[in-house]
Amino acid sequence: MRKVSIILLVWMMIFPAFSGCIGKEKEDLTAEDIAAKIRGEFWFAWKGYEKYAWGHDELRPLTRTYRVGMRNHLLLLL
Repeated sequence: MRKVSIILLVWMMIFPAFSGCIGKEKEDLTAEDIAAKIRGEFWFAWKGYEKYAWGHDELRPLTRTYRVGMRNHLLLLL
């Protein structure tokens, strides 16, 4: 049983290192491509915040609601 556990542990440590390169071709992305992707993701998140949580602290994306996170903590500043 101990031998099987050690083999499974070693396999679990080694396999994820190679799983990212199996069956995938490497994309040649330039710095401009990466910046464009990041910019697009930022604007996607910003539009969601504007639509569902404008004027509040946090957006809860799964429920499309907001949360006022600092309401109770503002007393600590006084």
